[in-house]
Parts: sequence; C-alpha cells; structure tokens
Amino acid sequence: MKEKALAPWFSLLLVVLLVGLGIGLGIYSGRRAAAASQESPSWQQRMLAQFTQTLAVVQDAEQRAFLEAKIAPLQTQEAARQQALAQPAPTKPANPEAMRPPEPLAVQQASREPGIQEGVAAPVSPDDFTTLNAWQGEVDGQWVRVFAGVRTYQPEQGALIMLPENAAVETWVDGPSGAGALRIVAKVDETLLVEAADGSRLTFDLRTHALTPVSP
Repeated sequence: MKEKALAPWFSLLLVVLLVGLGIGLGIYSGRRAAAASQESPSWQQRMLAQFTQTLAVVQDAEQRAFLEAKIAPLQTQEAARQQALAQPAPTKPANPEAMRPPEPLAVQQASREPGIQEGVAAPVSPDDFTTLNAWQGEVDGQWVRVFAGVRTYQPEQGALIMLPENAAVETWVDGPSGAGALRIVAKVDETLLVEAADGSRLTFDLRTHALTPVSP
C-alpha cells in the first residue's frame, strides 16, 4: 500500500524536474543568443578598425588627415551607441511623433559654374563613398559631374563617380588597387588629371571613361 501511495508523488516530482530542466535550457539558449548578438561588431566598430589599421601604415600627410577626420565622428557615434545600449529602451515613446521617420532632405542644386569644386558630396550613400572633391562642366554638349574620393569601406581603394545630368544611374570607375583616395587636380581638354593618395597620377578621359596611370 505504501508503494502505491508514493507512486503519484514520484510521478509528480519527475514532471516538475523535467519542466524545470526545460525552462533552464530555454533560459540558457536565450542568454547564448543575446551574448552572440552583443558580440557582433557594429558597422562603426568595423569602420574604426579598418581606418585605424590603415592609419598605422599610411605615411602620406593628406591621407592621414583624411583618415583622422573619418575616425573622430565614428568614435563619437560608437560612444553614443554604447551609451544607448546601456540604457533600457522605453516600452512606449512619450511622444508618438518621435517614432515618425525624419523627412528626406531636399536635394541641393549644384551651381552651373564649370571647374573643380571642393567641399561637395556625391549623391550616393556616405557609407559607400567619401568625396574629396569634384569637377563639373560640359562634355559634348552635356553637363557632367565627376566626383573623386574613396570607397568608404575600403579606404585603400580610390574611385571616381561620373554623373551626367538627368542620368538614371551613376558610373563608378575604380582607381589602382591600394593607391588610396583620388583627387582631381586639373582639366586639360577633355581629360581630368587625377592624383592618388600614394602620389601616383592618372588621367580620366571624360568621353571614354578610361582611367589611365601616367608614366613617371
């Protein structure tokens, strides 16, 4: 009789142990997933690592200044991101309008004055391309803009972006591998003279879009 009375209690205890084990495994899996997500580096951290590694080997003063100018805002953004992660997110915003995405910025109309321009930006994502300067003018009767700079995620890879007026897409032309950011320094006839961060010079044919190294 005692064995029959203990049987239900033993079954109940076994069920409780199994349920507890399942909950424990679920919590452990959740913690592992959360830890994995926290260990994944942000794009700011990846960019900082790339720029810092490049800065350690670059000797050109202009290129170092360019990299340092990129590192400073990334450090600020990463510090702000870490601070935001340390604070619990509110379950509901105090102001519902705060969740509304910002209105898109109006596209700035470029002046029609031909020549080399400083302090401009190509009409592409800054995550893809960082502009050093640009040239604009007429080519065979069509207004054209050429932006010189570097692929943001590859600071050693310079590039040009050519954008004819009213064109549906832009044309990307990469510079020599490892030469660094490109800058437009002059225009002769229908050719742009371009200089890379490593000091090498190239010519860019505005008609054929050919980027050709200049022999020393």
